[in-house]
Amino acid sequence: MKPITLLTILAAAGLLLSACTPAQTPAAATVDPSMIAGTVSAAVTQAVGTAAAGAQNAAPAQAQQALPTYTPYPTYTPYPTYTPQPVLTQVTAPTQAAAQPTQAPVTSSATRVPSNYACQVTSTSPAFGTVLPAGDDFDGKFTLKNTGSYTWGAPDYDIVAVYDPNKMAKVQRYDLPKDVASGQSVDITVDLLAPSTPGFYTIEYKLEGSAVICSMDVSINVK
Repeated sequence: MKPITLLTILAAAGLLLSACTPAQTPAAATVDPSMIAGTVSAAVTQAVGTAAAGAQNAAPAQAQQALPTYTPYPTYTPYPTYTPQPVLTQVTAPTQAAAQPTQAPVTSSATRVPSNYACQVTSTSPAFGTVLPAGDDFDGKFTLKNTGSYTWGAPDYDIVAVYDPNKMAKVQRYDLPKDVASGQSVDITVDLLAPSTPGFYTIEYKLEGSAVICSMDVSINVK
């Protein structure tokens, strides 16, 4: 809306005064200056009020036009689902072993040669786990066979108690009673005493000289 100028207001006041003047002009009428001033003041006040009202109505419209237009965000599009690729398994063909020629068994007519020193325990008494009363006085007996190639000389070999934690042996060492040639046997007797406390007990002997030839043991159950 264009502002109202002072010239426009004065022109409107002149037209208003000319309309109020009578058509006859017998003599120049005298106009009261206070009336003209009041009319002009009223017109200016009305014009200023109209301009202020127009400015108030135009301000919200301009503010409303100044707001930015809302732009919506683009629609989310999900990524395609990942599909794993099949794993290729390499198959290795089995290696075929070459056929081996069949070998005929080898037979020999040679006689087995025994070692220099060897022994076999052919009998033991009492038998393994024999039940005896506590404190019983008993004999342990072994039969030994010379399966080696050397003769056992009586002066050179002994029967020795090498493991006796419970003090079962009355005598720790015995002489070999005779010479034992290859293939022959000898009987050995040792004097033993059962412990006074119930339990399972073992004593071990060896035939030894220039070499350890045999190992034998007695195991009893004391009740």
